Amino acid sequence: MPHSPQWHILDAEFLCADAGLPTPVRRIAQGHQRLTVASLDRSDPPGYTSGGVPRSDFNDNLFYLTARPRMPAIRVSCAVDGFDPATTPIQWRLVCRHVLCRYANARLFRYRSSVETFHAEWRGESHARDFTVFGEGDGSTYNCDDRVLGGHGLLMVAARLPEGTLCDYVHVRIAGTNPSQADVFAYLDEKLVAHDENVKRMVRAIFQHEAEFTQFGTHAQRSAAVTFSRRHHADGGQPECRMRVDWPDDPPRFPLVSYDFGVGLSQFSRVDNHVINADLAWDWRENVRRGTNLCLGKVRRKLHPEMTWKHLALAAWTAYNGSGEVAERYAQRLALSEEGAAVSLETVSVDPYLAFIEPPPPALKPAGPWIGEGSLLMT
Repeated sequence: MPHSPQWHILDAEFLCADAGLPTPVRRIAQGHQRLTVASLDRSDPPGYTSGGVPRSDFNDNLFYLTARPRMPAIRVSCAVDGFDPATTPIQWRLVCRHVLCRYANARLFRYRSSVETFHAEWRGESHARDFTVFGEGDGSTYNCDDRVLGGHGLLMVAARLPEGTLCDYVHVRIAGTNPSQADVFAYLDEKLVAHDENVKRMVRAIFQHEAEFTQFGTHAQRSAAVTFSRRHHADGGQPECRMRVDWPDDPPRFPLVSYDFGVGLSQFSRVDNHVINADLAWDWRENVRRGTNLCLGKVRRKLHPEMTWKHLALAAWTAYNGSGEVAERYAQRLALSEEGAAVSLETVSVDPYLAFIEPPPPALKPAGPWIGEGSLLMT
């Protein structure tokens, strides 16, 4: 008996989808002493509740990663009374979280809801009431230039005074900026400098095709139309299943992610125990690195003596996309692309260099306690 389209979705609960950032307790004044963020919107996002995830409208504090990518420069001016930041510095702390919801492949064209939570923080201090977070001389004490994350953020300022600790915070949203083709190809040229030109073209063709150099979606992502054709079913009498799948919204310019967890430029998917982490979603370089290594792994496995580069490329591209007619058509499309068409018909050199791109250095270790932690400030 034919099943309903909903048969393909095992559950759509998305547990912990609203597990956001807990807010600290504001203490902006005590006696004649005062500290507030004066240059940014101090209002909550519309409809926000503490500890939730704002997924639609926001306040005016919208910032964007650079295409490089780097964290955005955030100009902060504080209203200060009763103490001098030159001797009692203002401590700042930015925490960001992105709760990403899509469907994980449970095999046999069935899917279940899945939630990935990405979290990071940065810290610093300023000896003036005006400073720029992620700017020149920002006084960072816990930072790394190559470490990026977007999503919902809390930017906190605090000052430890003899009478107690003052604290204020604002909500910020950090979204992404897509790289250009030149950005992506420059990264690949740097990382694949020792590889044959044909290998480079195989990899470039994938990124040209998959998401057209789109790491971040231009619009809010909240649902997708999906068709499971007859070939997805063992029962030849099963008609096509057409349906719309929904998930908790991601705002505009958040990571481009398909309904089945294909992420970013490479559409790197959550299958075969592949890990979906913050860098894959928010740092296009890591997305490119992991997609490239996946391609190189397919090239290694498909390489046989006397193969031409073109036949090797077709075999590797097919395996990169899976198997069967769809994967074969995918490979043919790549072969007709600008980069794919330039792959040579010459025989592959003996033992070509196919080393993987090494990952970046380990991220920062977890930060220690921040000032006034406990009942006053978020941990």
